[in-house]
Amino acid sequence: MAVLKSRRSRAPKPVVQAASPRPKTKGTVVAVLPSVPSPGSSTALGRGPNLPAAKNYNSYAPTVKVQWLKRSDITVGRPSRVELVVSNTGEAAAEDVIVAAYFPPSVRLTEVSPEPTDKGDHLSWTIDRLAPGASESMQIEMIPTRRGDLDLTALVRFTEASSMALTVEEPLLALEMKGPTEVQVGDPASQIVTVSNPGTGVAHNVILEVQVPDGLEHPRGRHLMMELGSLGPGESRMVRLSLAAVSGGQKTLELHARGEGGLSQTVSTQIRVIAPSLALTIDGPGLRYVGRHARYTIRVSNAGGTATNNVRVTHQLPAGFRFVEADNGGSFDDTNRTVRWFIGRLEPGETRELHVELDAADLGEFVHRIVATCEQGVNAEAETVTKVDGTASLVLKVVDLDDPVEVGRETVYEIRVSNEGTKAAQNVALACELPAGVELLSVKGATPHSVENNKVLFQALPQLTPGKTSLFRLHVRGTTAGDQRVRAQLSSDSVQEPVVVDELTKFYAD
Repeated sequence: MAVLKSRRSRAPKPVVQAASPRPKTKGTVVAVLPSVPSPGSSTALGRGPNLPAAKNYNSYAPTVKVQWLKRSDITVGRPSRVELVVSNTGEAAAEDVIVAAYFPPSVRLTEVSPEPTDKGDHLSWTIDRLAPGASESMQIEMIPTRRGDLDLTALVRFTEASSMALTVEEPLLALEMKGPTEVQVGDPASQIVTVSNPGTGVAHNVILEVQVPDGLEHPRGRHLMMELGSLGPGESRMVRLSLAAVSGGQKTLELHARGEGGLSQTVSTQIRVIAPSLALTIDGPGLRYVGRHARYTIRVSNAGGTATNNVRVTHQLPAGFRFVEADNGGSFDDTNRTVRWFIGRLEPGETRELHVELDAADLGEFVHRIVATCEQGVNAEAETVTKVDGTASLVLKVVDLDDPVEVGRETVYEIRVSNEGTKAAQNVALACELPAGVELLSVKGATPHSVENNKVLFQALPQLTPGKTSLFRLHVRGTTAGDQRVRAQLSSDSVQEPVVVDELTKFYAD
């Protein structure tokens, strides 16, 4: 029986050629590199912003084997069958595979399958591509012409391709914030922030930025920058934001995390700050006259969503009013002219009503200012304006100092003009009319005068203030016996109708 020998010669140095990339799982990038660079050149792999130097990779190369298999008895003069098998046990494809089979002269070939590409002094086959794990076989039928050892030789040549799969690492940032979403004014509103890296690469120079909204306070201010350093894959850092609620309303807290390579992540949360909301009103007269009484009603309410304590109300009295009394425990402080009430606790929606009694004392427009405060720092203000007016009340008196009076004797009439009202009288004018039986001798008065047709006209006083009196004197002499009537007339811009007074004096003759 003939002995078949399989020999394998080393292929010539392969031409470097890129192999097809192997499929990878989702999210993994496979880079293919030639295993042998061309002379004088170098091959580099580009890295992304977060890709470290190539370190985690697999290298792939083909391994081609050729083997002779005996498929029948080998007998002189009889057809004998052998099989030539070419297989690739490597992890990369072999390209342009050429298989050559050589036979000794004592063998005559009768049948070959598949058809060889060359039938000269040897048989050769060309395989364009032999994939990893694939094999090709050649069936050969021959007739030996002599006995003895039969040496069959097979050579294989191919272009070797090498591939490399690199794992590209990708860092990521994730933000999570936990904390109360509803607090009361004055309570802490602290948040726990977790910054994590769910990616596969290291996130470098991670910075957490916080913008604290109005109504929330942090000991370090409104704009916070926190350096967290680097975060490895799967690593997380926890940060506590110490916040306090200082005013009511809906607040938006926004956080922003960023790192090298354009990493960025933003998260926000809504925090509702519940606060008492004080409402304050004051009702009172818009006009009062000097000396008249004025009553003011103050209402303070909790219009917020939570109860409030230590509610206080203060009424600042203007200078034109005098305090009379206040209900509900209101006390008057004369040093600073304030009326103060202590309300205490107000439940949501609760209203308290307060009253204060005042007297109008001075002319003018006066502002009544009311302030309500509570322990949460919430306050409310209200005001009302009251005009204090007055009236000019002019009184005219004419007195004859002698009555009766002898004809030919002199006498005096005193005329007094007084303002017994609460407001100055403007442009006060006096006119006196003497009868025909009386001769005017002299005149004295508060203003200059003129005489026309037995009438004495005094120049008007620009103003006669409340409580003041102006005196006018007429020095006369009776010339005719009988009852003589002296008439005085007073007019002013502050009164609608003139005031007229007659004084009757009896003049007699011997």
